[in-house]
Amino acid sequence: MTPTIKFEALADTAHPLSRELLCTVWPLDSRSEESPGAEPIVEGHPILVGSANPRPEESEVSLPTPGNYLVDLKFPNGRRTRRSVSVTADEPYRFFVQESRYATNGPRNPSAAPTSFLKDAPRVVMSAARSIFAHSELEVRLSATQSAPGFGSLRALRGFLKDLESESSDAVLINRERAADLAHTVEIDSTPANVDAEFQSATHRRAWLLINGQGRDTTVVPFPNGWTSGSGEGAFLLTVHRKATTGDEATKWSVSLQLRDPSYGSLLDYLTRRDFQGSNAVSQTMRTTALAALYEKQMNPYAAAAGAYMLAITDEDAHAEQGHWIGNLTERFSWLPDGPIAQGYRLLRRTEKGTKEFHQARLLLLKAADRGLPYFTIGLTLLTEALNFISLASPEDVEAKRSLAAAMSAQIACVRNEAFCTLQTSRYYRLPQGPDERM
Repeated sequence: MTPTIKFEALADTAHPLSRELLCTVWPLDSRSEESPGAEPIVEGHPILVGSANPRPEESEVSLPTPGNYLVDLKFPNGRRTRRSVSVTADEPYRFFVQESRYATNGPRNPSAAPTSFLKDAPRVVMSAARSIFAHSELEVRLSATQSAPGFGSLRALRGFLKDLESESSDAVLINRERAADLAHTVEIDSTPANVDAEFQSATHRRAWLLINGQGRDTTVVPFPNGWTSGSGEGAFLLTVHRKATTGDEATKWSVSLQLRDPSYGSLLDYLTRRDFQGSNAVSQTMRTTALAALYEKQMNPYAAAAGAYMLAITDEDAHAEQGHWIGNLTERFSWLPDGPIAQGYRLLRRTEKGTKEFHQARLLLLKAADRGLPYFTIGLTLLTEALNFISLASPEDVEAKRSLAAAMSAQIACVRNEAFCTLQTSRYYRLPQGPDERM
């Protein structure tokens, strides 16, 4: 029997989450139990943990001989673990990883019962709801907005957020807790009844999660409605936690929207942290999936956008056909900011000032800012960097500078280590108003 290490998740939360970890293995000296400086036997190999029925090639590493080895695991959230193990030829060595170590940025309540967001969830007018539950410690609702050009633009984000929060907002209630714990998890498993998933429809409405405590300190997350898991489970886990149940900290919920898909979830986690080595290693295992998502954009434009970011950042030699696919993503989904961000950033990396491509990249990035807050944090990061580059290259470009200021304000208010843009309105409202907002 071939000596093997089998990786397994030790589920310590109520809602298991699968992720791809990066594994490196070195041989250890049998006498000193230290690495003699040899090259690793396995380096940066993606390992799937947390899946109910992983295939051996997804969750195991084969070794040349029995013996002692040093195993290093890199997690998508930036953590890592390193352990020495002794492997025999008799049976696989079972390497257990605590699920809470790699799956989320904050603690999740292990005893909480799953809360599902059903398709036929009732629509509620929030002014009436507030009169009944005036002191809810936790409220999660979802609102849909029109996607007309310029509506929700980053340069007019303050007014958009205030309208989104207003009591007259027509929203779907996902979850309400009168007396919540320090941590809570909500499983979001389908598209709400009042939010369409017809992505190419001229009347497509973007969806937004709004999370607050006692009506204060709202966090807003653009929600990719229509991204289904295909497994019967909810495609997303919304995790919230706070530091205390009393005082000012009681209403300040930290929010994390987690994508359950292990490949795309891992890719986005690595990209968010700018871990290009990790994202490239994971992307090698899902390259076919990512390219298929770009080619079949009508099925899931959000997955296509994740694939576009992968190509824009990590693939210097992308084929012209793939660049054409990214362009189609921009044109076919006029409500999606992430398409023109990926396309514009990719062009900007491959050109210089004064060229036709530079001008095209500028127009794409301004178009992205006009479409509003991106879905993915990596998108907001790249948009800010690209607009800053254009502003430095063209100091006379007032429009680029205004869009840059708007993007920077949004970035300051967003939690930078979350895969999805997670904007804290209390932080955003404390920022100075931009010139467009004072008009």
